[in-house]
Amino acid sequence: QLDRLLKQSSIGPSFHGCETADFRYEPGSHRDETRVDAVCTYRKEPSAAPFDRVGLYHEVSNKTRGITQLGPYSLDKDSLYVNG
Repeated sequence: QLDRLLKQSSIGPSFHGCETADFRYEPGSHRDETRVDAVCTYRKEPSAAPFDRVGLYHEVSNKTRGITQLGPYSLDKDSLYVNG
């Protein structure tokens, strides 16, 4: 799901892929949760515009209903970090 979203974003042509970094089980107050950390990478092309991490953050936010839903998955709205 995350790969597809980023392939369709402004970094799509430079997007390399995402890898799962960690799975954590956490009992929730109203349901049990599995938290997943992912690290996504892209190739910086010499002819490409500078990486716009704020713009990409807003793109991902808009495509995930304010960082709350990715396909069938619920997201922690405070969990997105974009580093360039």
